[in-house]
Amino acid sequence: MNAIETNGEKALIAQAIAAFPDAAPFRAWDVGANLGEWTDLVLAIAAGQKLPAKILMFEPTPTAFESLSEKYASNAAVEVEQVALSSKAGTAAFEVVGSYAGTNSLNVTGAAAGSTISVVLKSGVEVHAAAGGGEVHLIKIDTEGHDLEVLRGLEALLETRSVAIVQFEYNWRWLVNGSSLRAAMLLAERHGYRLGRVAPKGLEIYDDWNGELDRFFETNYALVRPDILPRLRHSVIGWCEGNLPVARAKVQENVK
Repeated sequence: MNAIETNGEKALIAQAIAAFPDAAPFRAWDVGANLGEWTDLVLAIAAGQKLPAKILMFEPTPTAFESLSEKYASNAAVEVEQVALSSKAGTAAFEVVGSYAGTNSLNVTGAAAGSTISVVLKSGVEVHAAAGGGEVHLIKIDTEGHDLEVLRGLEALLETRSVAIVQFEYNWRWLVNGSSLRAAMLLAERHGYRLGRVAPKGLEIYDDWNGELDRFFETNYALVRPDILPRLRHSVIGWCEGNLPVARAKVQENVK
């Protein structure tokens, strides 16, 4: 089960916050926020590490956006926008499976009449400029198959190394959207980032590509700026002659 408490996401949040002890504040984006579970963890862990946090949340579903707005109305550390991040600005059809469904998506495939709405699109570059620029320490993307387009909208920020870590969800909806993990790895390599799987024991960083990666099973991956990688618990994964993953080296075991 891809539960945030046990799949490595919570541990990555804690390690990312610990990697920037002098951040004032620790800056994070929650893309596809739904009900704010991820944001709640960032706020709680940052508070536990006595570090101020500033979080931008993006949620296009009207009911979820209203709930988030009410939930964080008195929290100056959180800002909620009713937009969907993508590769460019504009508008698009958005399928609403349910008011608070985690499967609401820009992937409209055989939607029932009345279940789609028009939503505003922004790119990460546009959002970053509007927020005043600067370094973003951690971005979480969970957009039900539209994740690669969100990554493409962040490319200019990756090129300038303005983002430290980008976590994104990967599942069968990537296939429906014509996306692949290979495309995400090529995007990472273009800008000097490393790609790895978010796992319970730490990031599994791939040292090269293998077709066995694109199986479209649900999991989370991350793009990591190379100067930050030594601060995170991780291992480096290669491939044997049988196309099976093999740990090349285990490093940073002492990261808490």
